[in-house]
Amino acid sequence: MKTARRLLTVSASLMMMMFATALHMGCDEGLNATSTGSLEDPGVFSFPKVAPGASAEARVTLVNSGAGPVLLKDFAFAANTDVRDFQLSWFYGDSPDTPAQAGIINGMPSPEFQGILQVDAGDALTFVLTYTRMNTEIPSGALVMTSNDVNRGRIQIPIRGQAASAELVVVPDYVDFGRIAVGEQAALDIQISNVGVEAATIGALQVLGSASFSLSLNGGDPIQDPGLLQDPDGDGQPGLAPSGTFVLTVNFIAQFERSDRGELSIQSDAVNPDVRIDLVANGSSPCMDIVPRELEFGAGLIGRPNEGVVTIESCGAEPLRLDSIQITAGGDSFSIQDGALPDLPGLLAAADLAQDPPVKPSLNVPVIFFPELEQPYTGTLTVSGNDPQQPTVDVPLRGRGANNDCPVAEVIEDDVVVRPLDIVTLDGSASTDIDGPDGRPVAYEWVVVERPDGSTSVPVERLTNPARPAEGGPADQTSTPGAVFFVDLAGTYVIELRVTDSGGVTAPSSTCPQGEARMTIVANPDEDIHLQLVWDTPGDADQTDLDGSDVDLHFLHPRGADWFRDGGSFDCYFGNPTPDWGQIGRPEDNPSLDIDDTNGAGPENINLDSPENTQTLGGPYRVAVHYYRASVGPFGGADNWGASDATLRIYLGGVLTREFTRRLNDTNEFWEVAGIIWANGDRRVVEIDQVSERLP
Repeated sequence: MKTARRLLTVSASLMMMMFATALHMGCDEGLNATSTGSLEDPGVFSFPKVAPGASAEARVTLVNSGAGPVLLKDFAFAANTDVRDFQLSWFYGDSPDTPAQAGIINGMPSPEFQGILQVDAGDALTFVLTYTRMNTEIPSGALVMTSNDVNRGRIQIPIRGQAASAELVVVPDYVDFGRIAVGEQAALDIQISNVGVEAATIGALQVLGSASFSLSLNGGDPIQDPGLLQDPDGDGQPGLAPSGTFVLTVNFIAQFERSDRGELSIQSDAVNPDVRIDLVANGSSPCMDIVPRELEFGAGLIGRPNEGVVTIESCGAEPLRLDSIQITAGGDSFSIQDGALPDLPGLLAAADLAQDPPVKPSLNVPVIFFPELEQPYTGTLTVSGNDPQQPTVDVPLRGRGANNDCPVAEVIEDDVVVRPLDIVTLDGSASTDIDGPDGRPVAYEWVVVERPDGSTSVPVERLTNPARPAEGGPADQTSTPGAVFFVDLAGTYVIELRVTDSGGVTAPSSTCPQGEARMTIVANPDEDIHLQLVWDTPGDADQTDLDGSDVDLHFLHPRGADWFRDGGSFDCYFGNPTPDWGQIGRPEDNPSLDIDDTNGAGPENINLDSPENTQTLGGPYRVAVHYYRASVGPFGGADNWGASDATLRIYLGGVLTREFTRRLNDTNEFWEVAGIIWANGDRRVVEIDQVSERLP
């Protein structure tokens, strides 16, 4: 079932050739061996949020980087919850395909775990820990054991879990009363829902900004009477239940003949503890917003131009007229970049408040800070317009002069050619800063400035599990010059290195101009057939988080009569990722699903290196796309992310041959996209483009 492959796997490369030799040794003899190895930091067992009765899996690998063997014994759990909630298994090596053996089951160790396990030099052993949530506790504690490692006599591998939490969704998330005459009042309803797996306690509601807005709930004022929030959905239980909903009324009384704005704050113990909703009335008047409200330059290089940007936004439903933009204080050190401003007075178009989020036309104002001495400087940028609430806005400007030399960003390797799914090392260790500590910058930032459409990979400090690089790893640490990058799609990537010195000066920049420090990665598939699926779901505001739509790629052998399980071994998809096609036991003619993304955007890849002759088989290979899940949240629900735009790219012999895009509207919509003909002298893609509804 598909739910099985959704269990989170946090593998590392740790315990392989430990057991066979150790069982021939006595316990004391083994742990007192004079030539011992050294274990690398094993990391932690990290679990996601788990619903009651559900399970999750985490992996940790022990690696012996020493010269001798490491011996392990006395395995036990030290946990805050019942040890029977954990089931431990193990295997030698770090391959996710290796079958695991029983370790500690229902609190009892297997016979092997009552002896000694041995990890030879350079080898590894992997622990697989399965946690089933049977109570309200967040799993924590450690797997403990004894070793002969002189640096780690007693080893503790921490167990860490996340609380299964509530999550609030508010519809609409922007409340616009339109035009209301002075003295008149209006009311609009908003719906607050809990899409999480735990009950949400609504601690408080607040209306910030204008006093013209107020709230009503079940006939009362929830701000004056917080007791109305104890059971807002009226189910007789405290809090807002999972999948529960209640309606909150927002009231407005027009006291002025102009735009009025407020903000509703919903405070709770949900994963989003402070949800903010904009409240607008009479918003058809012009509106001016300045970002940031204060411009801080920090340390600016003496004798050099240091650039900052102030953005003026039109936030009302009528055009914003800008009358003047000027430096009104500190003009000896601060200035507006020559030629950057349009002729004034001028207009910014009205905001489109119906969009989510609202679309606000804007003007960027480049401000130059040019210090001459090593001292603080202040100034003011003044903007004037026809916003009736704030016709003039003063933006404080601050900076300090600093004697400093620019750092220099440099990459070790600037052009590489790889295959999709390869891992590329990013190395900025050649960067310099002549007046910095040890002649080095203090921060290194890797920025993806160009990528294939649909790619979501980002540089990380290291991969949590190199065998499954699509799962990513911890965020890149700016204090180190290196990072790793998973090439998730075929195409061209450009990754830029930006370095910062101890004075806060970044290069390359307008302050420290230099040649671009960039690495270009060209990923060309070398398989005969390479299929690539990405998708875009407009209803999902963050398609890189742990929740999102799930669209699946299918590849059917010419002998396949149907899809999914009905296709037997002939449908390559998440439920059958590495079928045996062609000659039995010959892996070269077998397809493989190399990435199965389950939480939004993709990608998913299927590769086949030695296709069979479709003329002999009597029909083409076929490719399809299935909208497996449009539901909100990891456990489904009545609400959904909505339609998703799927894009399929087909490469033949390493060349992009065809690209198809179609909107899939809901769960179980099945799109048979194309057929692939592979015969002597005839290799091509034939469009099918048929949509139906299919259950997995």
